[in-house]
Amino acid sequence: MKSAKIKDIFNIDTSSKLRAKDAIPMGAYPFYTSGNNIKYLDTYQFNTKGIVIGKGGKPNWHLADGQFSISSDCCLLTTKKEFVDVEYVYYYLCAKPNELGKHYKGIGLKHISIYDIRDIQIEYPELATQKIIITVLSFLEDIIKRRNIVKEELSKVIINYYLSVTDKANGLEEYKVRDVASEVKSGPFGSNLKKSQIKESGDIYVLGIENVKNGIVEKQSATYLPLNEQTNYRRYIVKDLDILVSLMGSVGYSAVVPENFGLAISTKHLADITVNKELCNPYFLSYCLANDPYIKAQFKSCKRGVIMDGVTLTDIKNLKIKLPSLKAQKRFEQIYLFYKSIDNKMVNQISLLEELRSSLLKHFFVNENSFISTTNKEQHNKDSNVANIIRLIEQGAFVDLANYDEMRMILYNYIDKGVISQKYDEKKQTIKLYINETHKP
Repeated sequence: MKSAKIKDIFNIDTSSKLRAKDAIPMGAYPFYTSGNNIKYLDTYQFNTKGIVIGKGGKPNWHLADGQFSISSDCCLLTTKKEFVDVEYVYYYLCAKPNELGKHYKGIGLKHISIYDIRDIQIEYPELATQKIIITVLSFLEDIIKRRNIVKEELSKVIINYYLSVTDKANGLEEYKVRDVASEVKSGPFGSNLKKSQIKESGDIYVLGIENVKNGIVEKQSATYLPLNEQTNYRRYIVKDLDILVSLMGSVGYSAVVPENFGLAISTKHLADITVNKELCNPYFLSYCLANDPYIKAQFKSCKRGVIMDGVTLTDIKNLKIKLPSLKAQKRFEQIYLFYKSIDNKMVNQISLLEELRSSLLKHFFVNENSFISTTNKEQHNKDSNVANIIRLIEQGAFVDLANYDEMRMILYNYIDKGVISQKYDEKKQTIKLYINETHKP
């Protein structure tokens, strides 16, 4: 294993005069700033592959490839020495985020100096090994990226359908939430629910804002009350098909309590809405509260709080909504639930992929006997079900990480057993892995 400072292996460009506020909502080219989110411009500064490092705020870096621009609060690393691949270093930083993070200093908004960036030490193996690592991780990232794109496109479909249903041209009647709800309440306040009463297991779910995520009421992070407390908190019990809405922090997150959810109470940071189903469909109203631009504007105008944004139950009751016919609302529910079933699968898949990515980064770069630091090839000769793993990756399925804890051995197994062949692509300057026909499942 060799090592070198960033200044010795990369060109470092800090010449940009663009400001983050120069970004436009929609543009032809990526625009990297010191934030994590990628913005856009209609022009570009660079046409290359490199690592963009944000110099202010939270530690962040992006792998940029092709035509793009950067803001003045960023720097761009491009290849100076051919024995270290820029993409390898990107994954190296992903595996060891503290290599950058420890240099961000200051009171309030933290910054990293260009001198600290220059002196960061990078460990690297032979170029061929770098290329193998890049091939595996880039393939995985491509799968993650494509699934996120599909997820985003699906969300556009449902929001467009919702907007078509609620088009102002339809002459929809306006209501307040209080007009279509039989009850709007929140959970017990202050000493009415003591920490000593809440348990890690039990009979009654205690739901807070952390349990309302991605349009779903989640049980995983719930706490509990014992059954003998049921009488004391009867008025806070949530019913099937109630709508839970966050009142603090990320205000307006909303989800419907599914049928047969189980016995549960809400806490003080959630509004619990029981709708009059002769006037309003709970799934339609929940989606409306979380996504309608008209509602979002109302939430924005009534937010208040010094430490954390918040709204009151009165604010929720007074929200103005536009409702189509019950028939149209019911049709929306059917389409929404179908969309949500697909979206949930996508979320789970992406989560598993990200776990696999994290596991591979650890095996390649962090573990004591990592792929890049191991010299004893015999360690990699252990038998693993390589063909099965290949099949799973090809199909976009995901392995149980606990069963593949020795992931670092896989690539050697591929090569040693003749499962894959390697071919260097001169045009793209990368190693391609080809599965031999005799080993395809």
